[in-house]
Parts: sequence; structure tokens; C-alpha cells
Amino acid sequence: EQPMMRNEHIVRARQTPEAAINPYTGLPWRVIHVDNSATGTGTGTGVAASPYTTLGAAQVAAVNPYDIVFVHQGISTSSPYVTPAAGYSFNTPNQYLVGEGSGLTIPTVDCGNASFFNSLGSTAYPVITNPVGTAVVVNQPGTVVDHLQIVGSRIGISDGAGFASGVATISDVVIVGNGPGQRGVEIANSTGTFNFDRLQLIDLTNDGLVVSAVGGDVNVTNSQLTGNTGTGILASGSGATVDIATTTIKGNLGTAVDASGARSRITLVSSTIAGTRGDAIVASGSAASIAASSVAILATEGSALIASGQNSRIDGEKLRIQTTGSDAVVVSGSGATIVLDQSIVGSGTGLIDGFGALVTGSNSGLYLTGSTRISNAASDGIHVVGDRSTVLVRDSSILNSGGNGLYIDNRLNSGESQISLLRSRVDGAGANGIFVEGVSGTAGVLQIFSSTIANAQTAGVAVNESNVDIGRDPAVVGSRDSAITNTGGWGVVSFFYSKVRVQNTTISGVVTGIEVQGNPGPTALPNTSDANNLTAISNSITFSGSTGILIEANHVAQPAIPTTYANALLLQNRIISSGSATGVTGISLVTTNPTSPATILPAIVISDAISTENLSALNLGTTVTETPPFPPSVVGWDFGPATPWATRIPPELPPTPAVPTPP
Repeated sequence: EQPMMRNEHIVRARQTPEAAINPYTGLPWRVIHVDNSATGTGTGTGVAASPYTTLGAAQVAAVNPYDIVFVHQGISTSSPYVTPAAGYSFNTPNQYLVGEGSGLTIPTVDCGNASFFNSLGSTAYPVITNPVGTAVVVNQPGTVVDHLQIVGSRIGISDGAGFASGVATISDVVIVGNGPGQRGVEIANSTGTFNFDRLQLIDLTNDGLVVSAVGGDVNVTNSQLTGNTGTGILASGSGATVDIATTTIKGNLGTAVDASGARSRITLVSSTIAGTRGDAIVASGSAASIAASSVAILATEGSALIASGQNSRIDGEKLRIQTTGSDAVVVSGSGATIVLDQSIVGSGTGLIDGFGALVTGSNSGLYLTGSTRISNAASDGIHVVGDRSTVLVRDSSILNSGGNGLYIDNRLNSGESQISLLRSRVDGAGANGIFVEGVSGTAGVLQIFSSTIANAQTAGVAVNESNVDIGRDPAVVGSRDSAITNTGGWGVVSFFYSKVRVQNTTISGVVTGIEVQGNPGPTALPNTSDANNLTAISNSITFSGSTGILIEANHVAQPAIPTTYANALLLQNRIISSGSATGVTGISLVTTNPTSPATILPAIVISDAISTENLSALNLGTTVTETPPFPPSVVGWDFGPATPWATRIPPELPPTPAVPTPP
């Protein structure tokens, strides 16, 4: 008979509605509804039961900070919302434009971050358009635009007059082109920050995303650009910055990524570029820079990387460049630099249709390090013709080049390029492992230290009028020997004014280990101020032809034809024949014109040896021949030690500029 008392701990359904309180204002969030499928008289009042039917009406009504314009899908898939002629814009900072199906959450005092906009699911998008101008103008800091599809607008999103500071957030927006001259995003007047996430730019007939504002700042994450006609992402404003992460650019008809503004900067992280008709990554602006990390360039009809702007720079880390329709890596700007670390150029079955890397800019630089690999180039692996270029291949490799592994030609400029191969490998070249021409003077030099050149078709190292130094790394005590093996006719062959030094190097699997042809010289004795044509010390040479080391001078005594000569220092070389032919000689000294007058002195000079017997003893008992034997002996003309060119320590990588990680 006693009334039953309810236990206060039993959960009951709450019946009292609770408002979503905005923690920034202390007031309920104000939501203005837009639905172009709504029926009735007038334009509505903007509440859920009586929504506006146009975006223009909602724009006029949204006058307060944190007002949310909520765009229902309505009938927009067949009849898109048309924004005002100047585009939908925002009246104050911190306003929202949100499409139905959005997963956006907003902060509330009592309920935490809550979602109110996803009733149709994330695959449904309200569709808006502006055929004559910009669809959405993000002109206020704190603006949020989320989950809309923009179709057929001259510009999908712009910044209008811009804002100077603060952050605008645009996420889950799809911008699709369907007519001429349509651009996805243009930031032209802001120095504030724009964050784009899950942006899709599809079939636009102009550029995808352009930052032309001086000092503009844009971040792009988790986005896709597909089938656009112009440049995919362009930083054209002076000092503009664009940070890109986890983004795919596919089927672009123009350049995928370009930093064209002076001192503009782009970072590209964990992203993919595929099927580009133009070039993939270009730094074309003066002092522009691009830092790319963990980026795959799967196929491009142009080049993968181009640093064409004066003093421009591209830093690539863990890049994978698979197939290109032109030279893969190009350093063409004056003072431009490309640095590749732990990267692969020509991966898998990918073919580089051209040079693996091309260096044409004056005072430019190409640096490969950290097991970087260039392979499968149809022509030369690395082709260098720029004046005063610096090229470093360190702990890296050049493989399976259709032409030369490494080609350097400075004949038409100063000759002062510095090329270093350090602890690296050149393998499988269709011509020479390395061909160098015109790298000379007091500063020009090719260095091959603690490296291997193997399986070239013609020669390991072919030298014409150049300074070349082959051997151990002089900066490291106990560094390994260099090796030249299975390189066709020659291990090393040089011509004319070349100065070649080969030390602590193993040469094997060749017809002739080292061949040196004489330099053009004065009419009598060699010029004593010139360094030796050849310095060969402490090498191991195994050859299959008639001669291990061949030193040849063409001694022509005729008016207007200078006498040629060869000046050599040979010491402690082990020279072994691997063939069975008769008349095999370790060292041959050959003057090819025996009809010269006897008054002309011999054109071959061997430093530090007083006889052929002495030369044999200095080279571990190697046999020596002279053809023809000139009186006095061709050996014994000792002009003292050779004057070496300046010894170069391999150039270090230029310092990497500080680059912030994209958000």
C-alpha cells in the first residue's frame, strides 16, 4: 500500500532541449538555412522550417561573426545555386559556409565538438556555380567553407580584396570545370593563411590553384587535382609560399607544380604526380625554391624536375621518378641547384627518354647523395655542359645509360667546372663510363675517388683536354681504391692537353689499361711549365691487348703543325697481361712518325726514369718497349716533378634551407 519510490540513480530520457552554445560568444550558434527546393511564398526567414532559397539572400542575412550559412542539397544537382555576380562573400570574420553532408564539427559549451550537418551522408554535395565570375570569395579571416561542389565557374574560390592576417579554412570542396578558361582557386591579394584540405580540382581549363599574392601563404593537404589544363599548383607571387602534403596531381596537361614567383617557395610531401603532359616540378622564378620529400613522379611527358630560374633550387628527398618523356632532371638556370638525396630516377622498368640529368646553367649545381640512383636513361646518365658547373655524385650510382654514364663538355666556356664522383658507381653505360672534354685551367677538374666504373662499352674514362684525378678519397684515411672493370677498349684514354692522374686504382677486363696521346707542344722540348700528361702510381692493371700502358706522341716536324709530346710519371704499377698473344708489353712508348729529322728531340718524356730498365724496375719488373728507339733514349729527360693542378676536396652539399613541415 506504500507508494513506490523511484531510485534517483535510474537513467531517464531527457526531454528538455538544450541549445548548442558557442564557446566564443556565449550565445547559441546561429544557423541560416538555404534550400532551393523549398516551396511557399517569399524568400523564407532562414530558419529550418522556412529556409532561404538563394545564396544571395543568405549572404545578406549573415551579418554576425560565427553565423553559419547551411546549404541544403535541395535540387542543386540539376539546378545549381547561382552565387551573386561578384561571388558569395563574407560580411565579417569567422563566418561559415557549410554544405549538407558535411562532417564538420563545431565546438559547444556542453556537448563538446558536435556534428549537425551530415544528414545526407558525405557523398551528397550541394552544387553552386557562377558562370561569369567567382563562386565563393573568401575575404575574411576565420572563414570556414566546407563540403560544397562548385561547377562551371570562372574561378571556384578566390580571396577577393584579401585579408592581411589570420587563417581561412576550406575543406572537402570539389571544383569542376565544364567550359573554357575556368580556374579552381586564386589567392591574389592576401598575406593571411589559407588552409585547403580534401580539395578536389577536376577538369579545369585553366590553372588549378594559383597563389599570385605577394607573400601569399597557402597549405594544401589530402587533396586531388585531376585532368586540369593549365599549371596544377602555381606560386607566382613574389615571396609566396605553398605547402602541399598527401596530395595527388594526375593527368595534368600543363606543369604539375611551379614556383614561378621571385623567392617563392613550395614544399611537397608524401604526394604523387602521375600522367602529366607537361613537366612535373619546376622552380622557374628567380631564387625560387621547392622542397619535395617522399614524392612519386610516376609518368610525365616532360621532365620530372627543372630548376630554370636564376639561383633557383630544388631539394628532393626520397623521390621516385619512374618514366619521363624528356630529360628527367634539368638544372638550366644561372646559379640554379638541384639536390637529390635517397632518390631514384628511372625506377623499375621506367625509361628516361633523354638524359637522366642535364646541367646547362652557368655556376649551377647538381648534387646526388644518400644512395641516389639514376638509371635507364636513353642517352647520357648525367650530361653537363654548363659553365663553372659543380656536380657531386656521392654514395650514389648511375646505371644502364644508353650513352655515356657521365658526360662533361666545357669546350665552349671557361672549363672551370668541378665534377666529383665519390664512393659511387657508374655501371652499364652504352658508350663511355665517363667522357670529359674541356674541363681545364686552374679550377676545372674531374675527380673519381673510391668509386667504380664498370661494364661500359667503349672506355671507362675518356679524357680530352681536361684535368682528371682518379684514386682514393684523399679526405679519408684508409679509403678504398677506385676500380675500372670491363669497360671495352680502355680503362683510361686521354688526348691532347689532358692532365690525368691515376693512383691506387684497379683496372681490369680491358684491352688497354691506360692510353695517353701527346699534347700539342712547341717545336722542340715539352713546355716545362705544363704538368705531366699522365701520372700513374700504385695501380693494378690487367689487360688483354698488346699493351698495358700506351704512351704515344705524334712527332710531326712541319711548319704550322706543332710537335706533340707526352710527359709521364709511372711508378709502382703492377701490369699483368690476361691474354696469350705474343709481343705483349706492359708499357709501350710510341712515336708514330719515325721519319722526323734526327735533330728534333724525342716527343716522349718519362719523369724520374733514366733508362727503360729503370722504368721497368720502378713498375714492378714490367716490360717496356720503345718504338722507334730514338737516340738519345726517350727516357731520362727528367724535368722534375709534375706541377699538379689544385687538389680539390669533393664539394659538400649546399646547406638545405629551413622549410617548415606542412600542417
